[in-house]
Amino acid sequence: MYGYYESKDGLFDAVFGEHLSAILDVIPLDATDLAGYAAAIYDTHLQHPEFVRLAAWARLERTPTGELLPITESRRVKLDAIAAAQRSGHIDSFFEPVDVLATVVAVAMTWSPISITDTASRHDDSSEHQRRRNTLAEIVRHSFTPAQPAVTAASCWSGPRVGNGSAGRPGAG
Repeated sequence: MYGYYESKDGLFDAVFGEHLSAILDVIPLDATDLAGYAAAIYDTHLQHPEFVRLAAWARLERTPTGELLPITESRRVKLDAIAAAQRSGHIDSFFEPVDVLATVVAVAMTWSPISITDTASRHDDSSEHQRRRNTLAEIVRHSFTPAQPAVTAASCWSGPRVGNGSAGRPGAG
């Protein structure tokens, strides 16, 4: 082993880099469908829990703060897609693209092998998986869809109607 890798850390880095990049790059991002992206992350973690465990180990032992991986071309493309979706009004522009991506990934990991509450298994009933996907989708939609202007009584009422005996009563007639 030491003929190929300088140390156990070197071996870990090689394995981790290869596998984590593969799992991140395999999930395409349509920034106009962050909910679908979250569901795809859920499914990928369900099929490959070992990658989540590797990432957790790297976070705990190797990189306790900051970015776990350097920004790759794949990640840059995702961040640029989120920024473009913000400019087109699909994603709330209040958030930084990096924060949108980090939050969507974190929410998608709710039932992953590193969850401190409940962990999903491939053996769970398919209806449970669908319920979780739906939950993720709704959380992401509600979190990042631009807010619509509030509808108030004042904005709905255009003033008194003339000629129908209901002048001065909002909504009458």
